[in-house]
Amino acid sequence: MVKQRDLAIDRFRGLTIILMVIVNDLANVEDVPAILHHAPRDGGIGLADLVSKFFIFAIAATYAMSFNKRAAVNRKDAYFHFFHRYLAIMGLGALFGVFNAAWTGDTNWGTLHTIGLAGLLTLIVIRFPWWVRVASGMFVLGVYQLTYHFARDIFVGEIGAVFEGVSMTAALMLSTAMIDLFRKGIKPFLIGTGVLSLAAFGPLLLPGIYITKHNQVTFILICVSISCAVYLAADLLSKKVLPKRPGLVSWWGENPMLFYVIHLMLTGAAMAIDPRPLWLGIPINLAILSVMSLIAWQTHRKDIKISF
Repeated sequence: MVKQRDLAIDRFRGLTIILMVIVNDLANVEDVPAILHHAPRDGGIGLADLVSKFFIFAIAATYAMSFNKRAAVNRKDAYFHFFHRYLAIMGLGALFGVFNAAWTGDTNWGTLHTIGLAGLLTLIVIRFPWWVRVASGMFVLGVYQLTYHFARDIFVGEIGAVFEGVSMTAALMLSTAMIDLFRKGIKPFLIGTGVLSLAAFGPLLLPGIYITKHNQVTFILICVSISCAVYLAADLLSKKVLPKRPGLVSWWGENPMLFYVIHLMLTGAAMAIDPRPLWLGIPINLAILSVMSLIAWQTHRKDIKISF
């Protein structure tokens, strides 16, 4: 019997990877609108900031469900599997770091390291109820914020990048909790999203309060709130508009980690000619999207599923 895929999850993942290709490849292209970049630390949210949180939310969409399914058979095996999965993702990040060092001379803590660390730390609380994960996520954010307030000088270089993994951990914990509410029903999810949004956007009504990465509590809550809204839109699209036809975006989302790795290789190769003028950057970006769309179509057609 063929397992029915969740089109909302696939479409959300696919949209995330497509946006990631766009913002990452165009990062060093001249005259690209600032909204496509990561926002500066002292204000705003860029599309690149949101996309990274979308990817975390996409991981959360199946994290608890997959863990609980394995734990129902053998709890020890479930922990073992997830521990090695996220350790392997960190190892993959280290491998790309070696290539990056050979290419640029720099060794950086990258996105795969961050995802791996967030996955490992979230594993500690994944068996607990959703509200415990909310409390855990807020506690992690609180520790991050206090550390940043009293020891801001350490948030630079590799150590600062590791702390980025800590804030991503909070985002993943909160996102798994929101997914749990979604699976309980649309009403609990809307209430949870409303409370989260109030906590995220409410402080912005106060004088002198702005969206800034210096305040990671507000920043992460805003990103998770927006992720919830986009995921809900993907679900409504899948159930009400296109309930049976997967389509190109969904094909991208069927193998998210595979396409993440492919996008790193293709955008990394394109960086050989950076900085690119806009007239050259856009055609190259479209070429990368076209190649990956062809791969997505082929993997869907042949029912190839690769997971980490």
